[in-house]
Amino acid sequence: MLTAPELLLLDEPLASLDIPRKTRITAVPATAWRGKSIFPCCMSAILSMKFSHLADKVMVLEDGQVKAFGPLEEVWGSSVMHPWLPKEQQSSILKVSVLEHHPHYAMTALALGDQHLWVNKLNQPLQSTLRIRIQASDVSLVLQPPQQTSIRNVLRAKVANCYDDNGQVEVQLEIGGRTLWARISPWARDELNIKPGLWLYAQVKSVSITA
Repeated sequence: MLTAPELLLLDEPLASLDIPRKTRITAVPATAWRGKSIFPCCMSAILSMKFSHLADKVMVLEDGQVKAFGPLEEVWGSSVMHPWLPKEQQSSILKVSVLEHHPHYAMTALALGDQHLWVNKLNQPLQSTLRIRIQASDVSLVLQPPQQTSIRNVLRAKVANCYDDNGQVEVQLEIGGRTLWARISPWARDELNIKPGLWLYAQVKSVSITA
């Protein structure tokens, strides 16, 4: 990186490192070139959350065939990528922008289409872009706007699809052209009659900043 190469090729560069060191090292290239287009980088990996820190575009290969290619946010949220993610990594990655800072509380609003998400206050200027990650297990669903709830983030969403997965139901939601995943029980799916085309509300319990 210090020699400013025309192209950087990385083949499983972090495979032998433990998680703390992976986290520290992935922050280096992300800081060095994100948003600056210093030089292109192509990294191969079997599958890892480091994609969410480094990649702008992702290609999914299976048996030598390209199954998906495009911006990280779109590919990560697609039904093509979904089967490849372990249950603990089922999540949504979304690109957002800083909308406003709360005048009284240490909170920042992030614009997601015509809706917004509140997170702990960020030292970022207004209109700057960020990438966030929301775990499917941190999203619950309700049919009506909740009243007097401690959850600050409630988003209007449309059910795009439902998938049964080892005793759980993965629900693919559409929010302003973006994909948000929620994990619920078959009982909840049946009781709420959740099916494609249904409009409802997604309660987001936790949001993490990835880049």
